[in-house]
Amino acid sequence: MLYIILLVEPARTVALAALPDGMMIIAYDGEDWFPYISQPVSNSWMKIDAIENPAGVTWQHASGRFLVRQSDGLLHHYEAGSHTPEELRRDNEAGLTQLRAYSDGFLAVELINGKSRETRIVAIEDEAGDNILLRQESAQFHPFRHGDRLYYAHVSCRLECEPLIQEVWVKDLRSGRTRQLTLLNATSYLHSVDSNGRYGFISSNSKGYYNLGRLDLATGTLIWLTDGETTDSYPSIASDGSLYFLRRMAGGADLMRLDDVLGQAVTTAAGLTAESIPLPEKVRKIRYLEISQ
Repeated sequence: MLYIILLVEPARTVALAALPDGMMIIAYDGEDWFPYISQPVSNSWMKIDAIENPAGVTWQHASGRFLVRQSDGLLHHYEAGSHTPEELRRDNEAGLTQLRAYSDGFLAVELINGKSRETRIVAIEDEAGDNILLRQESAQFHPFRHGDRLYYAHVSCRLECEPLIQEVWVKDLRSGRTRQLTLLNATSYLHSVDSNGRYGFISSNSKGYYNLGRLDLATGTLIWLTDGETTDSYPSIASDGSLYFLRRMAGGADLMRLDDVLGQAVTTAAGLTAESIPLPEKVRKIRYLEISQ
């Protein structure tokens, strides 16, 4: 497998409230879209100038690697320390989407024959070809790996479905067993899991708008963390128990934070107050968020 190495140099910084380690956003600076990564020591953002207008990007924080999907569908791989970006050549790269890094590699959703009706989840790992982690009837999206567990959103209804039904599932990669975690009859997906593997954080439109919930991965108990007429997406749990997410309203999207969502006192969205987090200098829009494991 061919890797592309890129020297990532510091960019303009702006003072902020404390940021978590390993956070990445994709943001628009008024001219183009770029990834920005958090710099907790200086409470600032680093703009990755070399990754311009990506269709999708994910960041493996521990290694400094980025996997990027460009608008033409081709993949590129970047790593701190080199000046020469090159295409990551693969036979089926144009059919890959929804990239997500994990500790040992990257996940992607492969569109069979370029169509979303049939998909499979593949792992792109070092010194190896693609490893098919999941292929079920219908389609699977939003892959996230935590240890030996693969979380994903399974589409249970594809034709003449109103509304679309997409539930959260998990696959134990050691035993091969799969299990459904939600039964919301809505469009739902899981975006992060806390470091202990107890709670997963989902976004679902089961109440009409996309709200966030804390899902107990052992019992299936779901506690809603946000409510109201907003679109909340990409819930990303930090190591200190704070939950970061994007909130989209008529005026655009904001980066938000809820504190201590792992605490036992959390029982309902009532009483939880989300705080707006300042964006990097000159940023006008934001469209994606993740926190590396």
